[in-house]
Amino acid sequence: IKNYFGKLNTFYFTLVEGIKDPYRFFKDYIMAMPHRNVQMSLGSRIHEIAELYFRGKLDEGKLEKDELKYLANIKKVNEELSKRVFRQVAAEEKLNISLNKLLNCSDDLTFTGKIDAIYAKENLYLIVDFKTDKSTDYNTDHRRQLAAYKRLYSIAKNAEQGSISTAIAYIGLAGKINTGRLDYSIAYEKEGSDKILWANFLKQMQLLLAYKSDPIKFIEALLAQDKNELLFEIVKRELGRQS
Repeated sequence: IKNYFGKLNTFYFTLVEGIKDPYRFFKDYIMAMPHRNVQMSLGSRIHEIAELYFRGKLDEGKLEKDELKYLANIKKVNEELSKRVFRQVAAEEKLNISLNKLLNCSDDLTFTGKIDAIYAKENLYLIVDFKTDKSTDYNTDHRRQLAAYKRLYSIAKNAEQGSISTAIAYIGLAGKINTGRLDYSIAYEKEGSDKILWANFLKQMQLLLAYKSDPIKFIEALLAQDKNELLFEIVKRELGRQS
């Protein structure tokens, strides 16, 4: 644990969000325990399709039946945004900034992120996050991610935050009864709605930095948890011996 936090120099959204559950953070990031997540694999593939489509390099004839459904919704998203006079200008854009531009911390720490799609009209930018979720149940979590990316993009591009807005493009919505149909919906940011979300994200970032500065605090938080898992009991027992 101490070795992990000592070497931790690069931060990203899911890492920061993960610190809310120390035991899961321990498994996912410190122990890097492999686990198969079908939804994440699907998301990665659909993001790849969206990028290839934007770059004009997608061979639609090679797509699976379900992949074509997602592509159809990506096209519908583009059509809706074009009616708002937005055109896509970037896909899978990687951004890296020094963390001290977000928080008062060491210069050698980096915050990184990848934005699914960026649309623009005149001097306005719209950051779009494609989601393959079957429902909008995790809308708040997605909004928190976009609040972080909005500030990341603002700093990286030296753009006013007021010129940037965000939207979640749901392209895999399905009803409670599986009919095989996938619908789409665009959830646009409401003006000023991301301030609380950003403040909450900063609290998580500060907590992670506190654990990096003093890993004993992380161990204490982990030991204070109650998980019904054999591995947790083993970890808790071993950490208790070393404390």
